[in-house]
Amino acid sequence: SLFFVDPTNPPEHFAYLCPLCLKNGIIVERSIGIGMHDEFSLDHFPPESVGGFQTMLVCKKCNNEAGKQYDFSLKEKIQNMAFHNKVPSASLKSKSKITDVTGNYPSKLTIDEKGEMEISLKPFEKIHAPYLDEFIEYSKTNSDYKIDLTFKFPDETKVFKALLKTAYLAFFELWGYDFIFSETGEI
Repeated sequence: SLFFVDPTNPPEHFAYLCPLCLKNGIIVERSIGIGMHDEFSLDHFPPESVGGFQTMLVCKKCNNEAGKQYDFSLKEKIQNMAFHNKVPSASLKSKSKITDVTGNYPSKLTIDEKGEMEISLKPFEKIHAPYLDEFIEYSKTNSDYKIDLTFKFPDETKVFKALLKTAYLAFFELWGYDFIFSETGEI
């Protein structure tokens, strides 16, 4: 609907600009066909990783940059919130440093059905970690060790950008370029 109302009778010509960068576009001229300044793809908003199902046509450059730079942070934020609210099966990736065990290892914290926290020191069975395997066996009969866990908090600035992009695309879907080129859209 952002292109034209009746797809069986398109206008003589029309243009579509990427709503995110307003630089890359598609121009359709009935007599010459389609001309694109860049490749386009469908962007999910909110991001698909958090259940977003609505899509908007944006240039691939903007779609890829958003995915790499900040869309993932929204998933991290939701996972973090679920974990801190003790939602069963919620999990956080972490790193573990164990007393007298060489190296840092990926680990995972998970909330069980009772709302209690479990730690998996070897969340991926394919990890080749003989020192860790040796420690896991040792820990079954001994308790004279210390495990330091670290995990990262989502970058709130990136979370904000992901939410802002979602709202921006939702408003574009509702009001089109009238919104994009309005004072509010420019802000």
